[in-house]
Amino acid sequence: MLSAFLPATIQADGTPRGLIKGHRIALCPNDRQASLMAEHAGWARVASNWAIDRFAEAWFTGEGNDNEWLSDMDLRRQLRLP
Repeated sequence: MLSAFLPATIQADGTPRGLIKGHRIALCPNDRQASLMAEHAGWARVASNWAIDRFAEAWFTGEGNDNEWLSDMDLRRQLRLP
């Protein structure tokens, strides 16, 4: 396991402010786990692309009231995957 400390923000004088600790972990999935990981990543991409398209559709057609955003929960209610 590899640990790294990264500066959270850089101040105007170039000094770091705060630290974030990160971990890098190697995965060694078997064939079934690898195929399931790929399937989950594919469905996540489908959902992400759908949400982007839905947001753009609502934004450019003027659907809804002024200053009203499609929230995460609104999108989750509308999403139907097979």
